[in-house]
Amino acid sequence: MFSNRSFAWKLGAALGMAALLGVHSERRGQSTSPDLGRCLAEPDRWEGTPLRLRGARVTESDASGFEIDVHGSRTRVVPAARVATGDAILLAGTFRAQGPFVQLVEFRKLEEHGEPGRLSVIASILVLSGVLLNLLRHFAFRPGVIQVKGVEGGDPAGTEA
Repeated sequence: MFSNRSFAWKLGAALGMAALLGVHSERRGQSTSPDLGRCLAEPDRWEGTPLRLRGARVTESDASGFEIDVHGSRTRVVPAARVATGDAILLAGTFRAQGPFVQLVEFRKLEEHGEPGRLSVIASILVLSGVLLNLLRHFAFRPGVIQVKGVEGGDPAGTEA
């Protein structure tokens, strides 16, 4: 199992399995924590679903609440909060079908330069690249290295006295 025979097939199978697990996780995640567009498309199905909306942009704010836009999907958020038009926020709330609207649980304003997770994504990509380069450097597929060549006229172990 751990020999270099059929190395390419084993590597392909492992990478394929990792890709399939990623797709499976994405589908499961969408069924338990949908994006705002899916909630607005089928409001009755997602009634009472907790939402975490990253990068929501405030498009309008008044005394009763505010309106957000998340990747082209717009909805109302109640109750009102200390936000201004144009603010980017992280939002946790509960989706309500009657309206539809999002009932605010908590929010946090984002910095002007973007989402707080961007630095984490960049660091993760750098670490993954380093690990892959290290694996390629140390575990390159070289079938000639594992073949033992016979030694003529002598002790193969080199233990001649």
